[in-house]
Amino acid sequence: MLLQRGGGMCAAFARTFPWTALFAFLAAGIALLLPARRQETGPEPARVAAPERRS
Repeated sequence: MLLQRGGGMCAAFARTFPWTALFAFLAAGIALLLPARRQETGPEPARVAAPERRS
């Protein structure tokens, strides 16, 4: 396996984890900077009264 060369699985994890954590934090930071979606305020839909129940 490619990751197991040169020091075993622990060394591969020790090299890879900081990079993946960095990319995840960068993506989260960029996502927090995105503007929030604004809800469009349009006219309210007409409310229709429910038909009366006949016994």
